[in-house]
Amino acid sequence: MADVFVELILQTFDFDNDAVFVPLPTISKHVRERGFGHIEYLLRRLSWDDGQRLACAKVLKRVNSTVQVGSSSEKRKTQAAKAYELVKNFNPNKHFILVDDVWTTGSSMLAAAQKMRSQGAQKVDILVITKTV
Repeated sequence: MADVFVELILQTFDFDNDAVFVPLPTISKHVRERGFGHIEYLLRRLSWDDGQRLACAKVLKRVNSTVQVGSSSEKRKTQAAKAYELVKNFNPNKHFILVDDVWTTGSSMLAAAQKMRSQGAQKVDILVITKTV
């Protein structure tokens, strides 16, 4: 399905040349269960558009293994606020596009975006594949 999602993303959005796609880090338990990081895989596929490389970077790291599924909205916000750190060589002078597969309450994505903004990032956009209803 990655190729389908990549095609839809490329047909739907016109990205800046300075855009950097950032995967929202998945907890290590889920990576072990799947055998790979699904958003990182998608971004590797997205990073080649007709041979022209779109920038992708892991600028966030997960600092805990809290599972959000099944948690209340308030608990998700509390957990997400403590879930991410920036890598040491974070350069805030880029246009970042955070990418994840699903938006339930938005707590994870908003916490990650806030972490980046708190360290000087001026332009942080969010791209999700689907939203729960």
